[in-house]
Amino acid sequence: MQPEASDTGASIAQSVNVASQKASIIGDKVRSLTPREQIYNIPNILTASRLIAAPFVGYLVLHEQHKWALALFAYAGITDLVDGWIARKYKLQTVVGSVIDPMADKFLMTILTVTLSMNGLLPGEQTLLCCTKRFQAYLNSTHSLFSYTHPGTRCVSCSGCSLLEICIFACAQDFQALLGLLPAIR
Repeated sequence: MQPEASDTGASIAQSVNVASQKASIIGDKVRSLTPREQIYNIPNILTASRLIAAPFVGYLVLHEQHKWALALFAYAGITDLVDGWIARKYKLQTVVGSVIDPMADKFLMTILTVTLSMNGLLPGEQTLLCCTKRFQAYLNSTHSLFSYTHPGTRCVSCSGCSLLEICIFACAQDFQALLGLLPAIR
């Protein structure tokens, strides 16, 4: 005997309902196991403000508004310290923050290095050296982006080290010019 069409339709509908309920239960379990990060927090907002401030620092340097550029650069440095401190103290470290924080540092320092070089305040060879190092650090950080690292870990090439490099290069250039080894750049 063949089952009637209405019995077959009812059993299919019942199977679909059972499968839908099981899928819903599995989906709820997966969502409960997958943590969601709150990326809209104070450290990430401060880091985003550094990303936004970087082109303005470059603009101010290019237009020889050095006091304003220094003030905005100081703001960026202070927010770099503060956002890391807040993230560690209040456990607000996120994967997004661990990616955009080093990116903001590299972006700011690259823009500053290039604009100082464009104004003739930093030699071209040293700009090339700094930017090559930063590009290598960027490639290393994008490689580590695909292999998970603990949020809050920092890249080896931090903005403080890059600022120190620029100061050392500028002072070395001035020292060489003082000794008469090279002509002064400024």
